[in-house]
Amino acid sequence: GAAIGILRTLLQSGAEPAEAMEFLNGIYILREDGGFATVDLLQADLFSGEAALLKWGASPSYLKHRQTVEKLGTVSPPPGIGIGDDYGPETLQLSLAKGELLVLTSDGAGGEAAERFLRQYGGLSPKELASGIVNSSENQGEDDRTAAVVILRPRSLAPS
Repeated sequence: GAAIGILRTLLQSGAEPAEAMEFLNGIYILREDGGFATVDLLQADLFSGEAALLKWGASPSYLKHRQTVEKLGTVSPPPGIGIGDDYGPETLQLSLAKGELLVLTSDGAGGEAAERFLRQYGGLSPKELASGIVNSSENQGEDDRTAAVVILRPRSLAPS
């Protein structure tokens, strides 16, 4: 919760996402209590669908479009572990313009079973997909299990 509050304040103050994450890292290093929070931060243009996903210490994410699934991100230490070129957020450029589903998972909800479920899933309901990933987890009861699914859908400009 503290990490979310710090990042929210920095972003609302006008900091760029990568700068805000570096600042969070510095706070954790100074307080000597880092290594417990991971970050998945999505910056998306809601008109074009172009996006940047910044990941730091977080479980792999997935981009699903129709029958294809792309695994996003590499394993890295979380914020508060170190400084320098080897410690920092990974920035991935992606598009959500054609109905792609971006799936973010905690380490308790990820894994091979979740990835299999994602590859087999044929619907478009983000809520149903997130629930299925959480329930397919091999780590039931061992760790928190969270899945968030993001999809951009066109909205009509006409009044309803």
